[in-house]
Parts: sequence; C-alpha cells; structure tokens
Amino acid sequence: QMEDYLVMRLSKVPELSGLSPQTVKVLAARLQPREFKVRDAIYRAGEPPLGLFLVESGEVELHSESETTSEKTQTLAPGELFGGLALLTGKPYSQSAVATQDTLLWVLTADDFATISHQHPGLRRTMARSSRVRLSKADQAQVVLRLAQMPLFAEATPPSLQAVAQRMVLQHAPAGERVYMMGDASDALYFIESGEIGLTAENASGVLEEVSRVGAGGYFGEVG
Repeated sequence: QMEDYLVMRLSKVPELSGLSPQTVKVLAARLQPREFKVRDAIYRAGEPPLGLFLVESGEVELHSESETTSEKTQTLAPGELFGGLALLTGKPYSQSAVATQDTLLWVLTADDFATISHQHPGLRRTMARSSRVRLSKADQAQVVLRLAQMPLFAEATPPSLQAVAQRMVLQHAPAGERVYMMGDASDALYFIESGEIGLTAENASGVLEEVSRVGAGGYFGEVG
C-alpha cells in the first residue's frame, strides 16, 4: 500500500528520526504528490511557507539569496526533506527551490503541518533539532541594527557587524526544549528574535533553579 511505502520513506529521513510510529503514520496519510518540470519553481525566496517537501524522484536546488560565498546552492536528491524551518518559524523562505530535473515531490501542506504538530508536539521538537538556515538579506539587515545597539558590539565597525550577521543561522526552539545544558561546550552566542529563554544554575544544594529570563532582543551563551 502507498501509505506503508510512505511510512518507510519517512522513517529514513534524518530530520524525522526519533518520531513515534504513530506520528510518522499520520504524516504519511497527509502527504500529497506534486510533479514539477525542469526549471519549475517550487517556491521563491520571500514567499510565506507553503509546506514540507520530500523528494521522491528528480532533483531540487535551493538557491540562497545571501551574498556570502558559502552555502549558495544546495542540491537535494530523492529521500531528502526541505521547507521545514519556514514552517517552524512562520518566516518567509530565505532560499528559492527550483526543480533541476522533472521531479516528483511528496508535500505536506502548511495547514496540515499546523494541525499535526498541534496534535503531535514531538514533530516540532524533532525537526527543530536539525533545522537551520542562513539569514535572509532582510534578516541580516535587522541583525546588524540590533548588534549595533548592544554593548557587546559597541566598538565593532559596520563591516564587522555585517560579517557577523552573514555567519548567523536561524534556529527554532519549541517551548520546553533545552537549548544546551550546563557543562556543554561554550561554542555559540544566541540572539533571541522572539519568545523567551529561561537560564538555570545549580543552587547550594545542587538543585537546578531558574536564575533569569531573556526575552526578545536579548542574547545568551558564550564562545569559550
């Protein structure tokens, strides 16, 4: 049966590893096939999220609008998933997706994703762990303005701030998800665009307790 085949395909997708069999089965039941001819646009940078896409056959290229020299083009083969981060964040696509061959995709619409992720919250948590993308030009411009207002970057030149923005990636953290644990390597700074993060530490009794909260516009973490 087709649904059994799709369950098998989804179970092999790294971004979905760890999902319960029930959630995978629900996803499989909602997938819809869509065909694209060579050079057809699946979506364009700047468009709102349309859905989650799984390549069944053919080939898709993701073209970044970033001016950085790295990660400008990514080629996706059968079995690969894309479009997830835009669904998680609700932000417009920062890349365009174009079929470079006659291509068949399995599509989970944005509405179906919202319904399933509400019923199965583990879907968002699982996808968030592996979904990252470079910032769009619009987001980079906003980041540069924010960085310039932070004491940490008070002496940084505009080109330096732009270089920082170009290196940043967008990451989604669902409510209740741990970003990192005490004792983990200090290898990143995190800037909050929306939402709130709770910071915890061990008290004198060795019990973790919340010591502060950081909201939109703030930052946390450090580079050791």
